[in-house]
Amino acid sequence: VLRVEHELSQVELVVTDLERSRRFYRDVVGLMSLSDDGGACVFAVGDAGNRLLLRSGPIAGCRVAAWSLSHPGDLEQIGAQL
Repeated sequence: VLRVEHELSQVELVVTDLERSRRFYRDVVGLMSLSDDGGACVFAVGDAGNRLLLRSGPIAGCRVAAWSLSHPGDLEQIGAQL
């Protein structure tokens, strides 16, 4: 098991019903909307600059999951385990 400090910093989800998903993350989960252009919207997640991006598409799924590492050497440590 690797011992690295990390956090999930950005997630991009493709959703088939953008308006329904927007309402869910805003009204049920309580996230603050940062931008909305009609085809996609961005929510703030916490106070550390983390983001959730919702994008409309024909097939729902996770398109991007980005991790932030706390120390420069962590990426090399993770790569060595591949």
